[in-house]
Amino acid sequence: MLEFNSYLRSVTEEDLQLIYTWRNSPEIRQLMFNNEEIEWNSHIKWFDYLDSDENSEIKIFIEDKKPRGIVQINKINTYHQTAEWGFYIGDRYKKGLGSLLAYHALNYIFDELNIRKLSAQVLSINDISLKYHNKIGFKQEGLLFQHILREDKLIDVYLFAQFKKNWKYNKQVLLEAFTNG
Repeated sequence: MLEFNSYLRSVTEEDLQLIYTWRNSPEIRQLMFNNEEIEWNSHIKWFDYLDSDENSEIKIFIEDKKPRGIVQINKINTYHQTAEWGFYIGDRYKKGLGSLLAYHALNYIFDELNIRKLSAQVLSINDISLKYHNKIGFKQEGLLFQHILREDKLIDVYLFAQFKKNWKYNKQVLLEAFTNG
């Protein structure tokens, strides 16, 4: 059995400063729907909202005993068994962290939250995330043309989804990639 030195855990108040630093870094900010620098008070309101919203969760991704990124799960609908996700790696100290994050996050979402369909929205300017979603088995469901206005440029938004029934196969593909290096 393949063992990982990584996992997800709930975000605590002690994590907020680190997440704030990550979120405001230019590398991450430029690929977010809101690319403006976030004020500390807004960051705290965001956390308080997610902490009190029964249809949202935020997890921190731990690898080698250190926080490396976050996973946000929104619009959790237990009746329809659907949700949306967003994530980022804040500490990119080595290759493969995104795949590890996906492995843990998708296991949690599909197995523990019992989500049947997970959706994602990716800005057309985010080539890494577009490739990433395809790599981990998401399928494009649509495209919102000229959906975001940023600095006088209109940006498309790709709509992706992954189904629990497909994750069982896609999980094996990721596990084989981890095993074979």
